[in-house]
Amino acid sequence: MAAQIGYYDTLKSVAGKVFTYLASITLTGTDGKTITCTQDFSIDEAGAMSSKAAIVNTIKGAGALAVLRRIYVFIDNGTTAATIKVSGGSRWNGDTLAEEDNLAKGGDTGNFALNAVGAILSIQNSGVTGDVVAVVAASLGQNATGTALTVDGYGETDILLGFRNATSGADVDITTLVDTGTILVEVAYLTTA
Repeated sequence: MAAQIGYYDTLKSVAGKVFTYLASITLTGTDGKTITCTQDFSIDEAGAMSSKAAIVNTIKGAGALAVLRRIYVFIDNGTTAATIKVSGGSRWNGDTLAEEDNLAKGGDTGNFALNAVGAILSIQNSGVTGDVVAVVAASLGQNATGTALTVDGYGETDILLGFRNATSGADVDITTLVDTGTILVEVAYLTTA
């Protein structure tokens, strides 16, 4: 504790010398907000939080900062038989994914792709801001299909959502499931920017 107090005293002494020559110092954050420090200024008396720089929404990991994002993905019956209609929107810090209709098994409509058996939906990297680093969580927000489902979220370039039967664990074809109702998936993920 003595080392910390000594360090603080040294810092206070240096600051006192600075203020002998200057009445105040104005600090400007990267967001343009400023705060003025005088000889009587201390961290504990720092004024309104609005005068301080904003906290950046980032998470430190694997040697770089990553941005946490959260979206929803809405999956409905496509206009053409044996296809799906997919769209998405931001829940927090995420992207809006325009509706894409008639996505068939093995198909790609731009921001979305579906594997050959219809069990894995990809949200392609081109549809999100930054490069996807990891999927943190994926959960069903709504399942009106009448089949008990689980969803697994994973991926390091694209966001992949794998759909399985909750009872048997078998992969399910979502192009046939949405004939009877819609699916809504909530996804939290990290990107590089």
